[in-house]
Amino acid sequence: MKKVLILSLLLTFCLISLNTLKALETDENTLILDEITAETLGINEPTILPTNKVGYFLKNLGQAVRTAVTFNREKKAELQLKYANQKLLEIKKMAENATDDPELQTLIEKQHKKYNQLMDRVNNQITIIKEKSEVENVSELLDKVADNQFKQQQLLDNLHKKLSTVVSEEKLNKLKSYREQALEHFGDLIENVDPTNIRERLEKVTHNQINNQSQNIQYLKTMEELGDTLGNKDFKENFLEAKETLRERFIENLSSNPTPEEIAEFEKKLENLISNEGYKIRVINYVDEKITEARNNNWDLNQYHENLDKLKDNNIAILKKKLEEATTELDKENILKSLESAELHSVQSLEQVKESLDNNSTLQAIDAAKMRQMEQFNERVQNITDPEKIEAIKANINSNTGLRIEMNKTEDNIMNKLDTLIKEKKRKQDRINKSLEEVK
Repeated sequence: MKKVLILSLLLTFCLISLNTLKALETDENTLILDEITAETLGINEPTILPTNKVGYFLKNLGQAVRTAVTFNREKKAELQLKYANQKLLEIKKMAENATDDPELQTLIEKQHKKYNQLMDRVNNQITIIKEKSEVENVSELLDKVADNQFKQQQLLDNLHKKLSTVVSEEKLNKLKSYREQALEHFGDLIENVDPTNIRERLEKVTHNQINNQSQNIQYLKTMEELGDTLGNKDFKENFLEAKETLRERFIENLSSNPTPEEIAEFEKKLENLISNEGYKIRVINYVDEKITEARNNNWDLNQYHENLDKLKDNNIAILKKKLEEATTELDKENILKSLESAELHSVQSLEQVKESLDNNSTLQAIDAAKMRQMEQFNERVQNITDPEKIEAIKANINSNTGLRIEMNKTEDNIMNKLDTLIKEKKRKQDRINKSLEEVK
């Protein structure tokens, strides 16, 4: 009887231990945001990797031949998009076994570069299709590329996080530069090929993740980065409206009466956002701004807001340390670059970083960044043709006393300047409307 009891206790202990280990494993996995798989990208898992030199040579040869004999530009673009996704999954598989093996790391970097080249070819094909009007449904192709680009960015973020423990900082920065380059080229594509439908296109892409908080947070971060690559100011305003739709949807999907577990999960997802500290602070401020507004109608939402300051302060402390350790002004400028956007939550983020500093050299770097930021802000509002949009920006500044005071410190009489600009835009709009009526 005693033996049976002892065996039962041992079995129970083992089961509890296994469940505990499984829970710990799950917790560890949450450090990486939702994995992007072959199924997510709509392709098959790669079975032949670059580590198999003969097999991979034949695989590349087959892909090259198939691409060469595909003469329809739309189908060729889709084929190259498929091969680009395969390159990323090949990197992902190799990264699972990533060690300090320099040969494997070189292969990963090489595949990363090939992915970028393939995406550039996809973008070129779409540009030619649009210019020659060869395919009426180029919009569908752009939708597919946009959807894939967001997923690719997340896959690359996850990869770089995994590789950060096994590759040198120099090599990791090079890999990150490839990711940034791919995003920048995607920005050029959507800005130049079909700018009028940008809002609808991005809303369609992000709507698919309506109930996935992790994806929505990551998509917000990607849109923050993507917005910084855009040059056309009118186009960028439409882009910002698409980002605002994503933010509103994200806040609407928060539980209206959250449990402590839901609050903890929300904070964990923001904490584990894969990005540099500047973009993290921007995303936290961007989300918190809307929560603060929404809690006026539902005070329970304030529970999401309460601990965000602590999360923000943690990232500011890391950024502060990096600034203090930077040895050149250029290094400091590069660290602050992600905070120089002309959007108001970015203006606020830069000011929050400044408040944490006491070193004269770093304070000077912040002041220089704020000057560049206000130049961008002035350029932004000058290029907005709709006076109502400028009025909305002014209302947002007015609703945040601290932001208004700080903006006035950098730019004298900013509110008066906005009032003057609104009047000018309205007069111009009235003249245009009057001319149109006369033509009729």
